[in-house]
Amino acid sequence: MRRKPQVIVVAEDLWDVLAAQVDVNDNAVSRRKTDDLFDWGFIDLSISGVPVLEDLNMLGEAWVVSQSTRAAAKGYQSFFINFDEMYLSANQKRSFKWDPAGWRRPTNMDGQLNYFYIWAQMVQKNRRAQGRIWNQDLDLDYDSWTSGTVTRPEAA
Repeated sequence: MRRKPQVIVVAEDLWDVLAAQVDVNDNAVSRRKTDDLFDWGFIDLSISGVPVLEDLNMLGEAWVVSQSTRAAAKGYQSFFINFDEMYLSANQKRSFKWDPAGWRRPTNMDGQLNYFYIWAQMVQKNRRAQGRIWNQDLDLDYDSWTSGTVTRPEAA
């Protein structure tokens, strides 16, 4: 089983903070390597070889100093995704069916079309293989990290 995630997803503001901490020379070297991520149009920022991608729609708010539960944690979040532990689960009764309305002939095209329905979702078989960090502070300088300053919030 792979213990390292294949991708880390963060909010745009958090990605900018991480990118600002990368040395310019390190960033230039990473841009020259050949990788599928460049073909997809992502800017490659990686931590220990794991690509970090920004999600423009990820929620994030100002860091809350006195947060005590995950429900109260309003800061930025990061998701660590391991695709080896995920699979597609489809509804057997509803999926892979043609639209009951049947084939249609558009008025402005020479041909027919029909819709093919799939009711499916991504599920995981090992919850511990995925990760999530709550309430990240964007203003925290990584030089000021000290041992014992990270606490785990209580479950909501």
